Amino acid sequence: MAHKGFHHTEETKEKIRLNAKTNPNFGTKGKKYSETSKRKMRIAQGGKNNPMYGKKNKWGHHTKKTKEKMSKSLKGRISPRKGAILSKELKDKISAGTKAGMTLEIKKRMSKNMKGKRCGKDNNLWRGGITPIKDAIRCSDRYKIWRQQVFIRDNFICQECGEKGGHLEAHHNDKAFVQLLHEVAINLPLFDLYSGAMIYEPMWDINNGKTLCVKCHRDITFGRRK
Repeated sequence: MAHKGFHHTEETKEKIRLNAKTNPNFGTKGKKYSETSKRKMRIAQGGKNNPMYGKKNKWGHHTKKTKEKMSKSLKGRISPRKGAILSKELKDKISAGTKAGMTLEIKKRMSKNMKGKRCGKDNNLWRGGITPIKDAIRCSDRYKIWRQQVFIRDNFICQECGEKGGHLEAHHNDKAFVQLLHEVAINLPLFDLYSGAMIYEPMWDINNGKTLCVKCHRDITFGRRK
């Protein structure tokens, strides 16, 4: 089967058509094997007949030597399939699809698949349900004023790549936004998190802010998470 983005030649297509007509076993996708056939295949592929025989350790993992061979053979390829080096045109299509974001259908499918799988407090990334509060703070007038002051101080220039104007974002530089929220919870326990954040002066220190373009902000944020 051709890799997505690649096309069979007319000669190859003709061979496939001939094989489909002359070979009754051609194309086994969706085919159900009998228990006898399954047993025969297990015997045929078991032990030393298995192509992976001796290439895994006693815990079922690939040995270091096997991993090095696999890594060497896959260098320069995006897909593990032999010769499946993606063209520039296909890379551009993938990039455009990624930038466009996930469709509603994909989001619903992901949501359905994640149901019952360490969500909420069971997830190791749970931070006490502060996401709605974070969003509310970022939509507040005080946050907009703080962000505007950071932009003005930096002359609306990204402090990493030097891009001027465009879609800019204010980044919490020395102390992360979430870290400041935790300080609010500790230092102002008599206030709810939103009200405490509104009066917690370190939250609105423009010296902790930095103007970044979207790309630089994303790179720095992911680098902080690693």
